[in-house]
Amino acid sequence: MTAHRHRSACGIAIAAIVVCAAPGQVGAQSGSAEALYDEGHRLLEEGKLAKACEAFEASNRALPGAGTYIALGMCRESNGQIASAWSAYQAALARARDEAKRRFARTRIDELEPRLSYLTVSVSADNAEGTTLTRNGTLLDPMLWNRALPVDGGDYVIEGRVPGREAWRTTVHVPIEHGAITAMVPDLEKHTRPLPRLVPPPEVLWTPRRKVSAGLAVTSVVAVGLGAWLGLAARGDRDRANELCPLPEHRGCEFGEQATALSHSGNKLALAATVTFAVAGASALTAGVLWFTGGRTRRTTAIVPSASPQGVAVTATRSF
Repeated sequence: MTAHRHRSACGIAIAAIVVCAAPGQVGAQSGSAEALYDEGHRLLEEGKLAKACEAFEASNRALPGAGTYIALGMCRESNGQIASAWSAYQAALARARDEAKRRFARTRIDELEPRLSYLTVSVSADNAEGTTLTRNGTLLDPMLWNRALPVDGGDYVIEGRVPGREAWRTTVHVPIEHGAITAMVPDLEKHTRPLPRLVPPPEVLWTPRRKVSAGLAVTSVVAVGLGAWLGLAARGDRDRANELCPLPEHRGCEFGEQATALSHSGNKLALAATVTFAVAGASALTAGVLWFTGGRTRRTTAIVPSASPQGVAVTATRSF
């Protein structure tokens, strides 16, 4: 800050303190607003401009007042935020009833207005419906497009979006005073790439689960065949036992011992057939569950077209 600017800021501070301390202003504030107001002045005297401005902002949120807006404007002006100071003095003028406050606010407005910097976000008329713009992350109302708006000096990131396409952004620098900067927003349909399109994951037939399912299915078929053979063998032994001796336990039967042995063999074979069929059923059921749940895949593919001076390219990425 130059010596002239420093003396000017000091003069503003003294005048603002005198105006803001007029009787009745502080007494009209709530307790929290008054505390924040006093805190802002303390920080201002310590040279902590950014924190002082935050305190005045908070005081105005608690209870807006002309005196607090004047203090905020003086703080913003000392911090080199010309547009914010001008806006605060405007708010003070709209609320002030005391003539001294009105004169002070009007004087500062007249002083700052020629020094304002302006930023215009110029939007191409070719942009599609649904286009949205943000300025430093804050949504910019379409009514403010193509208008020169007073802003503080600094860097501004302008970001534009249209449905289904990637964001477009540019950064412009606005001087603290006497700036007239334009940020040109082109036809975003032509200057942005489409968002990655997720291709449905392919159905993989022989996943690990389905391989196990196929093995269990084979086991089930083999078990059914074995169970059928065991069942036929059991029936054959029982039929031979009945042929030899209808009542093999009867002691008077000539072939009683042989018939009894065949009957016992048939019973064992029948039990083995029952167990085998149970194994076949369990294998078939498990195979069915694994087959129908084993076809899922976590693989996804994204197709992203791109253009360059060398030609058009298509990039495919796959995740697992």
